[in-house]
Amino acid sequence: MAKKEKHYHLLKRHLYRNGEAVYFCVLNCSFKVNVKLALGKVVLCNSCYTPFEMNEKSIRLAKPKCNPCIETSPKALKTKKEKPISTEDLGIKLPDIQAPKIKNMNVIEENSLKTRMHLLRNPQLSPASTQDSDSRNEAENEADIETINDKEELL
Repeated sequence: MAKKEKHYHLLKRHLYRNGEAVYFCVLNCSFKVNVKLALGKVVLCNSCYTPFEMNEKSIRLAKPKCNPCIETSPKALKTKKEKPISTEDLGIKLPDIQAPKIKNMNVIEENSLKTRMHLLRNPQLSPASTQDSDSRNEAENEADIETINDKEELL
């Protein structure tokens, strides 16, 4: 028959050079157990010294702790997600922001990117921004737009 346990073990993890990890009792006892086999064992918590059953959270620790001690640790408290602060909590009322309306993309503006790129590719046309739009007649503007559209279709 196996010996009956006289005490709960207080465990600490040790890593051997070959990569094997074991828990051993630090209470003047020769108890050793592989980390993978320690799941479900009743041991003492390393912070509050109350007996608890080893679980997935405590097995990851070098000095196993019970769930209440793990959850109240300073590191665990930092990692808990805080409630996002809203403007209502601060008492600030921001005005409603509306998205700008998109202009008709078929109309070519004087400083649009397409017009500027076209003027760089075809220097024979004078830039529209250097001349007054009143001085150009509508026929010339329509002819320029047609040439731009023809060039874009070729690209």
